[in-house]
Amino acid sequence: MFPHLPTTWWIIICLVAIIGWLFEASYRVNRKLRDDIKELKSSSLEIVFDPNNPSKRFWSMESLIDEKGIATGVFWEYRVDVKNKSSKTIRNVSLTTEFIGPISIRPADQIFDKIKKPFCNLKPECSELVPILRWPIPKRQIGMLADKSALAYGPIKVKASADNTMPTIRIFKFDWQREPMIYD
Repeated sequence: MFPHLPTTWWIIICLVAIIGWLFEASYRVNRKLRDDIKELKSSSLEIVFDPNNPSKRFWSMESLIDEKGIATGVFWEYRVDVKNKSSKTIRNVSLTTEFIGPISIRPADQIFDKIKKPFCNLKPECSELVPILRWPIPKRQIGMLADKSALAYGPIKVKASADNTMPTIRIFKFDWQREPMIYD
């Protein structure tokens, strides 16, 4: 059934078969790892800001309420929509903002608008609004930078992260003298 070959030939044939099998197995494992890494690198989260501001969803004038429930002032509030683009629920989504210009401000966790908590679970194809910026009214206050120097307050880095997906980052330019104040 097997041809009569010298022992060294049988050893070479077995080694070639083993090497071929190892090459094929490593190729399949590497391809699977590349696919997994590609999936991980593409975040299921999206940070949305619409400069057309439909229904005053992305920015509006809001009242400052004290602990007694009395309105004590007003401010501009800018929000982004954090959207789950995947078909799975994303757990413990949080949003951090950081002013990264010459006048930088340390990163800060933001509170989700509807649930008033710093994290939430996002079901597939759902989104939640998160305030990322509050600016006083009147916009121009004593001691603020103005004209070209006002650009030193920005840009603003917005980072959405969660337990079971890669984070996503969006950087907005910021100028309090224009409308909208944040833009791409």
